[in-house]
Amino acid sequence: MTLNSSGPISLGGSTTGQSVNLEIGAGATATISLNDTAVRTLANVTANNSAITMPTNFYGKSYSNVIGNNIMRYLVVAGGGSGGAYTRGGAGGAGGLLTGCLTFNSTNTFRITANVGAGAAAVGGCAAGTRGNVSLFSISSVGNVTSFSAVGGGAGAGSTTAGGAGGSGGGGGSCATGGQNVGGTGTAGQGFAGGTTNRASCTRETSGGGGAGAAGSPNNGYDGGAGGIGKSITIAGSSQYYAGGGGGYTQVSGANVGAGGLGGGGAGAQGFSGIAPTSGNTNTGGGGGGGSAFGGGSSGAGGSGIVIIDYASPTALFTVTGGGANTRGSYVCSGTTATRQWIKFTSGNSIATK
Repeated sequence: MTLNSSGPISLGGSTTGQSVNLEIGAGATATISLNDTAVRTLANVTANNSAITMPTNFYGKSYSNVIGNNIMRYLVVAGGGSGGAYTRGGAGGAGGLLTGCLTFNSTNTFRITANVGAGAAAVGGCAAGTRGNVSLFSISSVGNVTSFSAVGGGAGAGSTTAGGAGGSGGGGGSCATGGQNVGGTGTAGQGFAGGTTNRASCTRETSGGGGAGAAGSPNNGYDGGAGGIGKSITIAGSSQYYAGGGGGYTQVSGANVGAGGLGGGGAGAQGFSGIAPTSGNTNTGGGGGGGSAFGGGSSGAGGSGIVIIDYASPTALFTVTGGGANTRGSYVCSGTTATRQWIKFTSGNSIATK
């Protein structure tokens, strides 16, 4: 992304091109100040006690272009939750998502520990879904440890349950007799609440989508609720959505299932047509789609999480060991000659040492 070359610039907010928070990879409502390292790096005003002028010091700036050699970006996404099953299954919530920057000394010895959360398995019968697994990330040196934990996605509601609390979104609500139709809450700083059913009344037999970067948003009529859209992250040389909510089911013949949210969310089931729900995508933290007895009897599983680090260096600095699969790469920042390295941890536990 790149900030606008004119007009308003704000530290917070959800408007791409205007929000400093979004440009440095923080959440729209994250608390930052003009003295934060990442903010000064973006403004290219890094000398002690030097003043930053709003908005002119930010016009046209791209964080990926100006990020310094001692700044490491990170992305931590937990596993998504599975949807609920049987006739009134709510969709699974997306895994929690954390992203930001750390300052490190490239000459020091230190260790990074990554534990990537698996997505929750699909369920059968009338049961509620299963919550996704936590992803952990820490960087440690002598006398100093910095750790982050992304919460697993919420479970989708079963036949008679409410949606579970989650990370980047709580699981979607069911449409059961008794009105258990409210999606679960999200974890502050990692996501939002799950979607609700189409109507307060359960007579239409539709189910809300799981929450993600935004809460699930049910459509009008008989359609299942769409999964919430995840967050677009630029890291490791590319832009991608992560942590999309699962889509809700519909039990009405000819109606549309709830689409999975951008960021790997699975689609819901279509009851009488026999269309089964789909699972959240691998390494995105997407939630699973809501299930139906007439669409295979089970819900969609949650997608697994991922941990990515990205740092400036002409050569790879780390030796990686452990059971977690990982991939590496490098790229040149657009408009500069700075080479950046990245490592993606895609399963299990890994340790990166320098």
